[in-house]
This record gives sequence, C-alpha cells and structure tokens, in this order.
Amino acid sequence: MVRLEIDAEIIRLRLLLVVMVFVLGYVMYEVHELQVVDRQRYAANVAQQSIRHVRVPGWRGRMFDRNGICVADNRPSHCIAIYPSEPGVRQRGKFSATIDRVDEMVDEIAEVLDREREISKGEIEKHILEQRLLPLIAWRDLDDTAVARFAEQLGHLPGVDLITEADRWYPFGESACHILGYVGRGGMGGSEEQRYDFYLKEMEGKAGLESRYDDILRGEAGSQLIRVDVSLFQHSILVNREPEAGSDLQLAMDIRLQNIAERVLDRKRGACCIINPATGHVLALASYPRYDLNEFGRIYNQLRDDPRLPLINRAVQNHYPPGSTIKPLVAMAGLVAGKTPPNQIYYCPGYFELGGSKRYCAMRSGHGNLNMRQAIQRSCNVYFWEMGIELGYDYIYHMAAAVGLGSHTGIELGRGVDKPGILPDGAWKREHGNGDHWRDGDTCNVAIGQGYLNATPLQMGMVAATLANGGTLYRPQLIAGIRHPGDEHFTHSSPEVANELNWDRWMVSAIKAGMEDVVMTDEGSAKAGRIEGFRYAGKTGTAQFGQRGNTIYRCWMIAYAPADNPQYAVSLMVEEGDGSATDAVPRMKRVMEGIFFGGDGA
Repeated sequence: MVRLEIDAEIIRLRLLLVVMVFVLGYVMYEVHELQVVDRQRYAANVAQQSIRHVRVPGWRGRMFDRNGICVADNRPSHCIAIYPSEPGVRQRGKFSATIDRVDEMVDEIAEVLDREREISKGEIEKHILEQRLLPLIAWRDLDDTAVARFAEQLGHLPGVDLITEADRWYPFGESACHILGYVGRGGMGGSEEQRYDFYLKEMEGKAGLESRYDDILRGEAGSQLIRVDVSLFQHSILVNREPEAGSDLQLAMDIRLQNIAERVLDRKRGACCIINPATGHVLALASYPRYDLNEFGRIYNQLRDDPRLPLINRAVQNHYPPGSTIKPLVAMAGLVAGKTPPNQIYYCPGYFELGGSKRYCAMRSGHGNLNMRQAIQRSCNVYFWEMGIELGYDYIYHMAAAVGLGSHTGIELGRGVDKPGILPDGAWKREHGNGDHWRDGDTCNVAIGQGYLNATPLQMGMVAATLANGGTLYRPQLIAGIRHPGDEHFTHSSPEVANELNWDRWMVSAIKAGMEDVVMTDEGSAKAGRIEGFRYAGKTGTAQFGQRGNTIYRCWMIAYAPADNPQYAVSLMVEEGDGSATDAVPRMKRVMEGIFFGGDGA
C-alpha cells in the first residue's frame, strides 16, 4: 500500500517536471522571438514612439526700396521662455500639477519684472497639453530694463530662460504701411504640417506684400528630432538642422517719394500715387489714415473699430467718381473716333439743356465758344456734355476700358485688394438700376466723371501715365526684383504692357496741350499749382455726392512732369474736400516740389 502511494507521487512529480520543462521551453522560445527574431521591428517601433519631429521656422526675407534702403527687416526680440519639461517645472502626477506650477511661476516672474501677465492659465494649459515639448513664451519683446531684471533676479530659476526670436521690424513705422502689410504668428498651412509632430509658430504675411509674397519671404525651415519619455516630455535632442533665411524683395517704391506722397495728404483722408510712366513702376502708393506697423499687434482692435477705416488702402481698395479728371480721356475718345477734331467749337452759355431740364456748368455765366484745348484748360462741363451726346457713349466706354477702367489693374496686392471700380454700360445699369435702360443723361454724367462711373486713385494714376507716355498702358508694378538666398544681386523683372493704344502723335499732342494749359496759364483750373521756372501738366476734378445740404466732395488732380519729357505721373484724391480745386492743387504742387526740388511734401 505504501509502495503504491510512493509510485503515484513519483508519477505526479514527473508529470509536473514535464509541464515545467514545456512551459520553460515555450518561454525561452518567445524570448528568442522577441529579442532575436523581432528585435529590429520592435526597436524601430519603440524609437518611433519615443522620437518627435519639431519644425523650426526660418528667418524672413527683407524688403528694400528701389535705392536699396531697407523698409522691412528682422530684429531680435527678447523673450522669457518656460520649459515645461525641465526639472523644477514638470511635476509628478497629472498634467494639472505642472499647469498649476507654471501658472505660479508666471505670477512670480511678473512680480519681479513689474510687468502684467501676457498669457492666461488657459493658454498655459493648452500649451502643456498640446505643445509641451516646446518652450512656452510668457513674455515677448522685453525692453532693456526687463532683460536686466531677469538677468539679476531670475537667471537662476530652473526651467526659465531668456531666448531671442526673430521679430518683424519696419524702420519707417507708418510709411508705406498699406503697401508692406503686416505679419502675424501662425502655423505652416498645407500638407507640410503633416510631416511634423510639433512646430514653432512663425511669422506669416497677413496683408499687403507680406501676404502676397509670403511663400517667397518665408525662410527654409529647420528641424529637430527630440526623444521624449512616456509622458511626451523632452528627454534629449538627437538632430538639429538650422533654418535658413527667405528671399529678399526689391520694391519699385522710392521711400523718399512715398514719404512725400503721405505728407501731402496732410491728415486728410485720401490717396496719392506716383508712377513711372515709362515702366509702370509704382514709386509711391499713399493712403491716409495710416498706422504704425511696429505697433500693429497692440493697436489692432483700435484700428479695426476706427470709423475712419485706416486699414483700408484707399489708393486701390476704394473707388470714387473721378470728376473732371476723366475729360482728357473723353476728348481722346472723340479724336480716335474721328468725330471731334481739336478745333471743334462748342458754345457754353453756362448751362446745357437735356430732356427739358438744365445742367449747369461750373461757370454759371458761361465760357462762350471753346475748342477742345480750351475746354480741357477751363474744365468746361457744357463742352463735354455736347461732345458726349454727339460722340455717343460706346466710344467713351471703349476708350475708358482700353486704359483699364472697370478692370483690376493687376498690381501685386491680390484681387481682393485691387478693386476694379465701375465702368457702367447698358447691361450694368439694367442689373443695378432696377431694369432701367441707358439714357443720354447717363452719358452726360460719365462724360464729366460722375454718375455711375467709379475709379480708384491708382487707376487714374495709370490714366495719367498712359497720357504722359503717349498711349502705352503698363501693369502697375510694386516689385522690381527678387534676390534668392546665396545670390549677390537682385534679379529684376521687366515692365509688363497691359495695352498698346496706338494713338497718333498729333492726338496726344492735342490733349497734352490742354493739360499743360490747365497748370501753366492764368485761365487754367490748376493755375494755383504753378512752380516758377518749371512746367508740368495736369487736370483737376471734383465729384460730389450726398443729399442736398450735406454734400461731400471728392477733390482730384492728375498730373505728369516735366511737361515736355514726362518722368513722373501722379494721381491725388482728397476724400472729403471743400468742393473746389484748392484741396487738391496745392497738394499736387507740393508733390512736384518734393520730387524735383527736394521738398518733403509738408
């Protein structure tokens, strides 16, 4: 009996040993598979899970005026950064403990610096939950006093450092703000974002040339490969590729002329454009009100709510009735059509009768008999009403369209900014005038630059340039050249012809003679703009709108100079003038004095 029990126990021990050997063999097999057979696959997977790809933005390209003066630059901005991954900042346990610690640190630093907080606890939480590998920027653009206090009292604080970011800097502040535009901190956009786990916010263009040429101005991004722990806090940096600078732009703008164009507006809402009639280069494109680009982020809400609408570029985004500045173009339409020769005489009694009603000339007593040159010189409405009816609206319409009215100019600010204005015709009036058809009264209105016709100051500047050069309409250009990284010089672009009108020289001479008389004779409507010993040509204009008793005037003048060899074409518009040429003419005189005699436009 005892013997049988011993034999049974031995059997059980042997069975247990077999099971143990089998289990041990299986475990050894699995260990072999993990550590030998699948080692590379698992190692790669672990590495992938513990390494994060971080994008580091490049330096932004600069912008220069046509003479090499920098108008948009980069400057170092001193910032205080808190590193959530560093010992002393990162707390054990839930993320909320680290969030609370960082929030306390911000308060402590603010007290030492004697500065208000710039980030909220909500922003801290968002950063730690989504971007904890990256430094949290608690303050930007510190002044020297704040930097000194940090160095003296906070330099020893663990997890806190003074770092330098590239910040956009505009050396001329307000000047050319509507041309240059502004930047903001944003992401990458596009498919590139999918290549990175995290990215540092970089400067991206939000308006003006900064926006239009953002892809060229942005530098080549660098990158870092960062090993992280199980909580995605930084462990070490494995690879660091430095970012590169973007391409530089050379503008057609002359910053000296830009400053003159802005000063002549003299705190009056309006616009002033200066163009090279031989190339279409925009030498100045001024709009008032303006704003300081270096303060833009701080004052944006104030600018947005300002009833004067300073964010609008009045030179290209607003369009207005051009008034009598359209008359040289109407006269050219009569010449090209062969229906109104230069010696055509119309009599001005001071009024014009149409459909049983009277329209009055600016000179109620009448101008008497006038030819085309005299009609341009004295800006006689009756002459152009008579001409418009006899000529017919189609000729006026096609001439206006040929010089770009009613169309986008193509200036490098984007179609959302470059407004086409309004060049009406019968179809336009039926759509916008409750189905009404085109009438002779509409033709009369357009013939003196009023009614439905609207143009931007830049469009009228291009009209002046086309008249000045004898019939070539160029696309207005803000960009003269691009310099890519590594290049020593700018690669310059060629002028672009938008339309060649092929006007006969005698036609151009006839119109130019009238425009020169506008300025240079005692009967001219811009005689107050004369400069001793200097000859230039122009045309004034006033357009009115609003209810009777509350009339608002747009005061215009277009001009080119010198009269015998035009090098500059100018368009100037005061949005709310006094109803006479006195608002535009003295300002045009100051523009010419600034361009040719070294004045500053003040």
